[in-house]
Amino acid sequence: QAVARPRFAVVANVEATKKQQKPRPPFEATSWLQVAQKALRLNVKDATAAIQPLFEEGHTTYPRTDTVRVSPDAIEWARAEITRRLGAEYLPPSPWEHKDYGNAQGAHEAIRPTIPHPPTDLNTRQSGQWAQAYALIEARFLASQAAARLVEQTKVLISADGLTFEASGQVE
Repeated sequence: QAVARPRFAVVANVEATKKQQKPRPPFEATSWLQVAQKALRLNVKDATAAIQPLFEEGHTTYPRTDTVRVSPDAIEWARAEITRRLGAEYLPPSPWEHKDYGNAQGAHEAIRPTIPHPPTDLNTRQSGQWAQAYALIEARFLASQAAARLVEQTKVLISADGLTFEASGQVE
């Protein structure tokens, strides 16, 4: 049965709040497959095939990990890279500590670029067949230690013929 179209609607309330969002943790195996599928349009087989050679060539850490834990020297490198590439304003006062999900065994570190590596090695890592995969891994790892992003969340209540509707969204 069709619902009658209301004769008029009124914006009853608008709430806007600013908040900080902590960055996402570095990849573990499951999150890598999900993001690679969405961002790089790779199926599971191709996403797995993309990350394995990066590990075998020493460009990334072990790809079949279930943890988001990262070594202190890797965090130190990430913080230095963020400062070098983006500036100190994108660096939080202290490193983020990301928590594992569920029953992570934590035998390995999160998926991240191996360090130290000379800047000249960066050209090798960012070219070739799996350059996009490496770029995504590096970006996620660096972002995991960057400053929180500021977002404005807005909630609007709309009244129409005795009914109330809620719409919400956020912008950076």
